[in-house]
Amino acid sequence: MDLEDLFKGHKQKQHHHEYNHHSQGSYGHDTGRHLSKMQHLLGNKRLLLVIGVVLVVLLLLAIGAIIFLLPMLGKLLGLVDAKGIQGLLDSVLQIAKKIWGGAGA
Repeated sequence: MDLEDLFKGHKQKQHHHEYNHHSQGSYGHDTGRHLSKMQHLLGNKRLLLVIGVVLVVLLLLAIGAIIFLLPMLGKLLGLVDAKGIQGLLDSVLQIAKKIWGGAGA
């Protein structure tokens, strides 16, 4: 068995797959094809590396956003404690009226 025999079998399988795909029409449910594509994608080391790097970057951004927003949340809770909820809502409504009227904040 040499390399041509190996590729010959692959071409026959590919032709058989294309025939089945065309014979099913648009209503066929070929889940095996989707699973095969998923296995191929998961076997791609470069793609897995890119996905891993993207997930790490997103995780770092989420942690950074939490660290950035915690002091603001503390200030908001301090305002609610000092003015009460009604006073905070009055302040927000005054700012919203200025923005709506075009005067800016």
